[in-house]
Amino acid sequence: GRVALRAFHEQKRIERTAQFLKQGEIKVIETPDKANAVYLAGQIYGLKESDPDYAALQVGNFLLGEAPLSSRLSNRVRGKEGLSYGVGSQTRAGSKDALGQFIIFAITNPGNIDKVDAAVRDELKKFYEQGVSLGELNEGKTALLNRFNTERTN
Repeated sequence: GRVALRAFHEQKRIERTAQFLKQGEIKVIETPDKANAVYLAGQIYGLKESDPDYAALQVGNFLLGEAPLSSRLSNRVRGKEGLSYGVGSQTRAGSKDALGQFIIFAITNPGNIDKVDAAVRDELKKFYEQGVSLGELNEGKTALLNRFNTERTN
C-alpha cells in the first residue's frame, strides 16, 4: 500500500523557557472552564542516576507516591480522604548531567485543591520526620524490584 502525506500548515516552533519559582512560592493558573484541577509540587536537585543516593531516592519515592494504589499519598489523599481521582509522585535523575527532579501531582475537584495541598504537606512531613518501618521498606523494595523485572521483560 501507499501512504500519502500532505502538509496543510507550515510548522513554527514555539519557544519555551524555564520558569523557576522561589522556594515555597505558589503559582495558580486559573482554568474556570475546566471541571478538574491539577495539583503539582516539585523540586529540582543535582543528582545523576549513577549517584549512590539515587537508589534510596527511588525506593523512598515509590513508598511515598509512585506505587499506584499502595503508596502513602494514594492511601491518604485518594483512599482515606477521597480528595483525588489520581495522586502520586515521580523522581528522575540525569543519566549524564547532575539534574534531578521530584514531582507530586494530583487531579481533584477545584474546591478541594487546598485540602489536597494540606494532606500532601502533612504526608511529606510525616515521611520526613518519622521515616518508614522496616516492614514497609522491605515490601516497597520487593514491589519495586518486581516492577523493574517486569519492565525489563517487556
